[in-house]
Amino acid sequence: MNLRRLTARTAVAGVATAVAAGALVGISATAANAVENTTTYACTAAGSPVGDFALKVSTPVVPPTATAGQSFPPGLLSLDATVTIPATLAPTLGGAGVNGGRVDDYAAMLGTTAIKAPLKFGAPAPNPDGSVTMTGTGANEAFTLPASGTYKVQLPSSFVFTPTTAAGDFPVTVACTSAAPGDLGSIEITKAPSTLKAKVKKAGKKYQVTVKVKGDENQAELPTGKVTAKYGKKKVTKKVANGKAVIKLPKAAAGKKVKISYSGDGYVAKSKTSVKIKKAKK
Repeated sequence: MNLRRLTARTAVAGVATAVAAGALVGISATAANAVENTTTYACTAAGSPVGDFALKVSTPVVPPTATAGQSFPPGLLSLDATVTIPATLAPTLGGAGVNGGRVDDYAAMLGTTAIKAPLKFGAPAPNPDGSVTMTGTGANEAFTLPASGTYKVQLPSSFVFTPTTAAGDFPVTVACTSAAPGDLGSIEITKAPSTLKAKVKKAGKKYQVTVKVKGDENQAELPTGKVTAKYGKKKVTKKVANGKAVIKLPKAAAGKKVKISYSGDGYVAKSKTSVKIKKAKK
């Protein structure tokens, strides 16, 4: 992933910056290496407005490198968060014995790809204006990067806050939305390089060329696209399925050098190789 066009604010997306591989493991969001941002959400409970919640997320800033289609395990990146509940609702929660809360559906957006990171909050701390603030943490769930391209990174447009008590979940949840969640710049996700391995064998009166296409070993899916075999002025094209294409060439290809090219797909770059068709022994 090329982050040269990504501003420092990108890290606000929480788990969206977790597209780095092992480089993020063990990194905590401290003042020296973290970026934070607060987004205000309009919230309702049981269909009635309850004021604005301010959600602040803090996450490490690192120079990530990753490739389209790569998959990453859960828990790769930890993030810190606070949620500030308005004074209009704080007394109600305090009277009900609310001692914490959860945001199970928190998800940063990388284009249209949601990268989930459920948040859990501790006991509310009072503020001078009558509001209360809960401090919490979260970690990403497993995710896979989208196809190559340039994507906006955004905070979630909505989430549901579940207050908790000593007896369990509070019976009423709080639904929060933002019409304009933070726009955090753009990320250019690049294709993985591809390698081709061609193997030739005699198949009756013809020759069968099996071409295996390999992308990045950390990609979730095998390459697709098309492979073309060209000898002289003739060419044969076949689709790639399960990471390989099987091409049959006529007897006339014997003794010729066959140029093989791969078209690439949304996750893997194009490449080429060649193979010599040896004449069958009489």
